[in-house]
Amino acid sequence: MNFFRKFGELQLLMLQHNAGLTASHPYASSPINWPFLLTGISFWTENDAKKQIYLIGNIIGWWTCAVGLSIYVGILGADLLARRRGMDPIPDRKLLNGFVEHDTNPTHSRS
Repeated sequence: MNFFRKFGELQLLMLQHNAGLTASHPYASSPINWPFLLTGISFWTENDAKKQIYLIGNIIGWWTCAVGLSIYVGILGADLLARRRGMDPIPDRKLLNGFVEHDTNPTHSRS
């Protein structure tokens, strides 16, 4: 089974399992707590053996990704707005292929 098929199967199984949950538990976390990492997530428990897998987040990684994604969306939004006003602040070629073009251009010398 390839990765994407297995990924889809696991997502479906998790959705089906979570749809059947009705009771709350002391380790539950609501979405408002996730950006501030106030509580972790109880991923797996086995009450008889008193075993548990408890996930805690990485606040530096979470906020770095959130800020980076916000900046990226802001740049694309500003570029779209500028294009609607007749300006071309980021040429199409650089926006889509800037990194690849830079690394694969044989005439570009690396120093």
